[in-house]
Amino acid sequence: MLINLSYNEETTNIIVQEILSHTDPGSLIACISTPTVFVKLKSMTEGLNRLIYLFEFDTRFDVYGNYFIKYDYMNPTKFQEASKFRNKFDFIMIDPPFLSEDCCTKSIITTRWLGKENCKILLCTGAIMRDFVNRLIKARMTTFYPLHKGGLANEFRCYINYESKNLKFE
Repeated sequence: MLINLSYNEETTNIIVQEILSHTDPGSLIACISTPTVFVKLKSMTEGLNRLIYLFEFDTRFDVYGNYFIKYDYMNPTKFQEASKFRNKFDFIMIDPPFLSEDCCTKSIITTRWLGKENCKILLCTGAIMRDFVNRLIKARMTTFYPLHKGGLANEFRCYINYESKNLKFE
C-alpha cells in the first residue's frame, strides 16, 4: 500500500518547526522520502546555515542540484556519494514510501547509515508499525497525527527517538 503522499500544510508546518527546534546552525538534516517537508524546510532556512538533503526516488526534485540524492529504498546504502554521507546527519525525517515491514526496515537501514551516533529521528508511518519501529530504532509513538492532502485509509502516526517539548509521547 502506497502511503507517501503530500502532507497537508498544517502537518508540514508542525514537522518543519519540530526539526528547526532540534537543530542548530551547521546541522545536517536528511529528508528521506519526504519531499513536502524538504521543500518547506529549504524555503524556511535560507541564511540559517542548515544543510538539508532530500533522499528521494522522484527525479523531479533534481532541480535542487546537489541537495537532491536519487534514492531507492530497495538499495538502502547504494546512492550517489553514499560514503560521503555516512554518519554525518544530526536530524533525519523519514516517511517510508510503502506500509510494509520490508520497506520500513530498508528505510531505517538508510537512516542508520546516514545518522550520527545520537541522531534525532522523526518517522511518520502507519500506527500498525508501532512495535516494529520501536524495536528497530527505539522511537516511540507521539500524540501527533500527521495528515495528508486528501486523507489516507490507514491511521498514520508520528514517532520520535528523542524528547520533545512540542511532540508528546502517547
